[in-house]
Amino acid sequence: MRATVAIPSLNEGRNLWRTAASCAETIAGHEDDIEILIADDDSNDDSLEQLREKLGHLPNLRVVAHETRRGVSATKDLCGREARGDIVLFLDGHCKPEPGAILRLIERIEERDGRIVLMPRVPCLDEETWKNNESQCGYGYRIELDDFAAGWVGRETLEQDGDLLISQGLIGCCVAMSKALYEELHGFDTDMRVWGVEDIDFGLRAWLAGAPIYTDPEASIGHRFRAKFDNYEVSGVHHLTNQIRMARKSFTDPVWNEWLENCRARAAEHEGFFDRAWKEFEARRESVESEREFCLSTRQHDEFWFAERFGMEWPVRR
Repeated sequence: MRATVAIPSLNEGRNLWRTAASCAETIAGHEDDIEILIADDDSNDDSLEQLREKLGHLPNLRVVAHETRRGVSATKDLCGREARGDIVLFLDGHCKPEPGAILRLIERIEERDGRIVLMPRVPCLDEETWKNNESQCGYGYRIELDDFAAGWVGRETLEQDGDLLISQGLIGCCVAMSKALYEELHGFDTDMRVWGVEDIDFGLRAWLAGAPIYTDPEASIGHRFRAKFDNYEVSGVHHLTNQIRMARKSFTDPVWNEWLENCRARAAEHEGFFDRAWKEFEARRESVESEREFCLSTRQHDEFWFAERFGMEWPVRR
């Protein structure tokens, strides 16, 4: 099969079937080549019931699910592992692709022999009207290695490579890659907790392994942005735990030690916050050490190269 549109979902309500329906509409005529895969993280609303009621007739729609809640990263990985397509497009369960966007991303990855990670431009999706606002678009993502701060950047700040834009970071709401590359990079980290960091972690891993991240500014897939989480709980402790895990996997010892000391200092204003995150991190220490060994032994570039490539002040070679 040529491609899989993979949609991880948790309590998405009507947005889930609207996302799947929008995908089905834009790939009409290619149903034999492109499947739509829903990976549900033990939703306790009626998301799946609505999906089956509205779209149960689609021949290229499949649903897989966790029996207990695992979190965003593990659910994205379920998508990646279960995908039957040679190319996997990960979409959040509240996205709307514009006509031609999915096919364009597939074609661009095929043109590059599957050795890139590719994002579309991402306009803001109005949940009520289900229309994309093309006047509000994200084109690329940035991260800082010292504290893993991340955010959107404007198109004008991005380097051009032919008709693609080079993105320093990865935003996980809309991203495509070959399944072979996904597996080569060990996929989204299944031991990340609940929510957060899994996308920038994967993006950094891709860059260091020699797989650049690009944005195709001509492919448009809208995403619903929100000011707060209204369908599941997000823990600040778990977010920090994931940052610690990413740092341990990504950095050589001197950089890791310096990063950890600075992280502990940043968290000091909230009593016990770092200690709780560290306890969560230690509970999965065996798996992070295994992933660290893989990352450090297989990458083509190190964290210093990444900092120099994108003009960061830290870390600095000594």
